[in-house]
Amino acid sequence: MRPVDGGSRQSSSAAIDEASHPNASDAETARLRKAWIDGLESAPFVAFDIEAIKTKARIRLGGNPGPDRCP
Repeated sequence: MRPVDGGSRQSSSAAIDEASHPNASDAETARLRKAWIDGLESAPFVAFDIEAIKTKARIRLGGNPGPDRCP
């Protein structure tokens, strides 16, 4: 095995395979970019509100007491 970017190790055959398919990473990048954009376009943006999430979770759990009310 030989060190690869950042000191990680990769077998020689894996490095050769990766070098022989430079478009594979471009295709993967394009696929992920499309998935990201599709996700953004699928619904309106809603800000992350941890307190609202906690409130919903407490309701779903049937009113179990929070850590501030446990002995």
